[in-house]
Amino acid sequence: MKIRIYLVDDQPVVYEGLTAAAERSGWSGSFIVRKTLAEVLEKGPELKAGEAIVCELRVGKESLLDLLEGKRQEPWVKRVIVFSGHADQLSVAKSLSIGVFDFVAKTSPVPNLFEAIERAVRGDQPNPESLMLETKARLRRPRQNVSNEIPLTKREWQVLQHIAIGLSNREIGRALGISVETAKEHVQNILRKLDVTDRTQAAVWAVRHEVVDA
Repeated sequence: MKIRIYLVDDQPVVYEGLTAAAERSGWSGSFIVRKTLAEVLEKGPELKAGEAIVCELRVGKESLLDLLEGKRQEPWVKRVIVFSGHADQLSVAKSLSIGVFDFVAKTSPVPNLFEAIERAVRGDQPNPESLMLETKARLRRPRQNVSNEIPLTKREWQVLQHIAIGLSNREIGRALGISVETAKEHVQNILRKLDVTDRTQAAVWAVRHEVVDA
């Protein structure tokens, strides 16, 4: 099956490099450049079999995740792959909360991106060793109490990890599959148990106590 990928990136070398890599390897994908994120995302509902979207997180003043806000239930979002030079834990976690198929760092070998695209168009799951699933597993990993004086539940430890990397209540809810109201309740319980007044102080506490994995 011939794969068509709609690519949005503000660095021309990305298109040139991916096209050259595909030709060298004999990979059966072709990249079609679109200038803006809004332009390519408008095409999302019209994606055909064998088509996918690959985007940088931010192009000019456009934010991919902002533009996808409210679209996470639409099936085509599962064929959007983030290909970014900003592969920090927060960016990956935010992408996960929006519901894109996968997140591939630009520092990764090019075959990793090609594999992610192939999996997306087939309707498979991402590679278990992908950056996004690795982040998801890390943030959902139960943590033991670091102090007997701070009796957080397993779910509260998970929420605290998400607070520490900067996710909002809505993003925490999406990432953990809980409602915004439930996420907010967990956050309030955490603040009370840690005896802190806001999320920033809770994040500082989490970092100091190594709640967030490096």
